[in-house]
Amino acid sequence: MRWRDPNLTEVIGFLNNPNNVIKANAAAYLQHLCYMDDPNKQKTRSLGGIPPLVMLLSHESPDVYRNACGALRYLFLIKHCIGTRRIYVHIVAFVR
Repeated sequence: MRWRDPNLTEVIGFLNNPNNVIKANAAAYLQHLCYMDDPNKQKTRSLGGIPPLVMLLSHESPDVYRNACGALRYLFLIKHCIGTRRIYVHIVAFVR
């Protein structure tokens, strides 16, 4: 079997993995994929990537919540502010 990069759907799925190292790595990779890449940001949102990242903000592992926070930060940095308010409202509603 040959090694390959996981697709975005797989990375989002890894955020729910019981292994903390896999969770932390998935959040870090998602942060990398979303950096300065608006299509990946939009696809992450449409695939439901925000709720699992928000859930990881209260994780006991510093690596997990730090990487989740970084991924969410890049999801908010949008060249054109269209949708930023909607994402903010979604996260606030989810946290409550």
